[in-house]
Amino acid sequence: MVDDADTGTILIVEDHQDTRETLRDYLADFGHVVDTAVDGADGLRKVQLRPVDLVITDLNMPQVSGLELLAAIRSHKLTPDVLVLSATGLVAKAVEAMRLGAVNYLVKPVDLELLTSEVRAVMRVRRHRELELSAGRTTMTIDRGAELARPQSVLLASEPQVDEAAAAELETPTAIGRYQVLGELGSGGMGTVYKCFDPALRRTVAVKVVAITAIRKVHRELLLQRFAREAQAAGMLNHPNIVTVYDYHDDPRGGPVHLAMEYVAGRSLAAVIAAAGRLPWSRATALVFQVMDALEFAHRHQIVHRDVKPENILVTDQDVAKILDFGVAKLADGEFDAGLTRPGTLLGSPRYLAPESFRGGGVDYRADQFSLGSVFFEMLTGAPAFKFDDFYVGVHRILSELPPSLASLGVEAPPLLQEVLRRMHHKDPERRYGDEMALLADLRELGALAGLTLQSGVVRVADDR
Repeated sequence: MVDDADTGTILIVEDHQDTRETLRDYLADFGHVVDTAVDGADGLRKVQLRPVDLVITDLNMPQVSGLELLAAIRSHKLTPDVLVLSATGLVAKAVEAMRLGAVNYLVKPVDLELLTSEVRAVMRVRRHRELELSAGRTTMTIDRGAELARPQSVLLASEPQVDEAAAAELETPTAIGRYQVLGELGSGGMGTVYKCFDPALRRTVAVKVVAITAIRKVHRELLLQRFAREAQAAGMLNHPNIVTVYDYHDDPRGGPVHLAMEYVAGRSLAAVIAAAGRLPWSRATALVFQVMDALEFAHRHQIVHRDVKPENILVTDQDVAKILDFGVAKLADGEFDAGLTRPGTLLGSPRYLAPESFRGGGVDYRADQFSLGSVFFEMLTGAPAFKFDDFYVGVHRILSELPPSLASLGVEAPPLLQEVLRRMHHKDPERRYGDEMALLADLRELGALAGLTLQSGVVRVADDR
């Protein structure tokens, strides 16, 4: 059925109970049938007992490791795809796992949105494979029927019923509503983003199509409400450092639900950091100022982003930063969040969340400050502010530990920068910046020390420091 187009049977092999159960519950919410195993030996036994589409296995486990499990799956000629999870120090092993046939590896702590994309891609490829096999079987049946001079009605009856909607979804569409598709920009847990041309206004746009077929019917309405909320939240905000939303369309006849927005030629901040390793403090300050200026504007309009991370910040070739993805945003009065979030639900990427997000208390604009502080730290050092070797160890660090000082990591910067970071990262939101204009003033002062003039939506560079 179309409803189950991107879902399948998954086995999670992980020796750490908390991580195992977190991944199980997360993926089950997307309609997958999820089983778990405590180590490689248990995983092999379960794969041999029943068909599994995808095995997600930790590499470093006692007794039978993920690498040994992968080798056993291949030697027994079992059919599941295998996705491996690797701690940072085990990347060489992860590469070896891919040589043995793993489809990919993800570094721990696992980015749940990235995991969703990987799982969705695996299920689509498997479904495409099945469709191709079905097409092959159909041809054989028809050829054999022709040789036997069967009646046409018998030939038609013998053809497998391929889901045309599911098959069509594998292809890049040529048009989405009035927008002409130029190519795919990327995909994530919420859907796929396409580069498109708007013939009515003669401009290039980015169109995000919600992936409703990947979600069970029981969760579909919730996802659509969140998608509509992204359109509503971003549509309320007109700021040079926020990606502009142009149009939202929910087709009552069952067509694609999509969001048209400003097309930004550039890269994600995550890609910028990955390419540079570390950013000069002057450049990092200029980018953070722009994002903070946009967040302050959103906060003034009673909107809290709640998912500030490098992947949600675009950087143009002119170093203009633009924040996007208000899919988990909320209004300060709770209007956006009414009925959309269960108590205790974590929204956003764990390594960037503020401590209060894990304590189950109220989250306000100061949580975005904390998240941006973590992004700032990562730009300056090339490393996360809080290491997530394991989910619950990472949470403990956010709740009780401070990031290392910049000086201890070899970053030379003015003392004011360390003080700004310290205040943004304070565990108690009351001790962060209550007045965000004061935070912008401190960032502007840092810019002046670097020879930059920082203004809303504008950065003027006086030198190359």
